[in-house]
Amino acid sequence: MNWWQSVFLGVVQGLTEFIPVSSSAHLALAHHFFDWHFAQNQNLLFDVATHFGTLLALLVYFRHEWLGLLFDPKQRPLLKLVLLGCVPGGVFGIVLSKLQLEEKMHDLPLLMAACLAVMGVVMWLVDRAALNRRTMEEMTTGNALAIGCSQALALIPGVSRSGITITTGLLIGFTRETAARYSFLMSAPIVFGAALWEARKLKDGLPDGAMITLVLGILSAAVAGYLAIGFLLNYLRRSSLAPFVVYRIVLAVVVVIVYFLQSH
Repeated sequence: MNWWQSVFLGVVQGLTEFIPVSSSAHLALAHHFFDWHFAQNQNLLFDVATHFGTLLALLVYFRHEWLGLLFDPKQRPLLKLVLLGCVPGGVFGIVLSKLQLEEKMHDLPLLMAACLAVMGVVMWLVDRAALNRRTMEEMTTGNALAIGCSQALALIPGVSRSGITITTGLLIGFTRETAARYSFLMSAPIVFGAALWEARKLKDGLPDGAMITLVLGILSAAVAGYLAIGFLLNYLRRSSLAPFVVYRIVLAVVVVIVYFLQSH
C-alpha cells in the first residue's frame, strides 16, 4: 500500500464510519478487490488504526458535549448510559478477536454484500415506521443496553455501527438526530478501546515507511470523519435514511457481480 492509497482509504473510513453504509465493509472490499494491503497483510491493523482518526473527529466535533459529560455533575447520568452502551460491543469484540473471527469475516465479500443488503432493508422498514419523538433526556438504562447490544453486531462487516445503532434508536422511538448523536457519543469509547486492543500488534514494529503510511491514513480519516459527522446530523434533522438504503443495496449488487466476475 502506498501513500495515496492510504489517504484514499482514510477518507473512505472517515466518511463511512459515520454515514450508515459500513466502513469495515468498504475497507475490507478495497483490500480484497484492489489488492491494497498494509505492511505484510496487516489490513485489520490499518483499518482499526484509522479509527484513531475518526476518534479525533468525534472528540473535536463533540468537544463541548464531552466536557459537559466529564465535568458537569448534572450530565453524569448520560455519561453512565454512554459507557454502559459500550460494554456489549467491547465484550463481543474481544471474543471475536480471541477466536480470530473478525479477520476471517473481512475476507468474505458475499457475507458483506448480504449484510449490506439485509441491514439496508431493516433500516428502510424501521425508518418508515419510526415515531421520531423521544429526545436524549428520555434515554434509559434499558435503551442504552439495547443500542449497545445492537452495536456489538456491527463487528460483522457490512452491518455498519452507525447504521444499526441509529436504527435501534429509531425503533425505540428517538428522533433521527438524537439516535445519531447518541450513536456518535457511544462510539468514542468503543473506538478508543478497539484501537488500543489492535495497537498491541505494533510491539514488534512495522516495516520501513509503513508508519508514515499509517499516519497519513489516520489524518485523512480525521478530516473526512469531521465533515461526515456534521453532514449527517444536519441531514437527519430534515430527511430520512432512504438514500443510504439505496446505496447499500446497489453496493451489495455490485459486490456480488464483481465477485463472480473475478471468480470466473
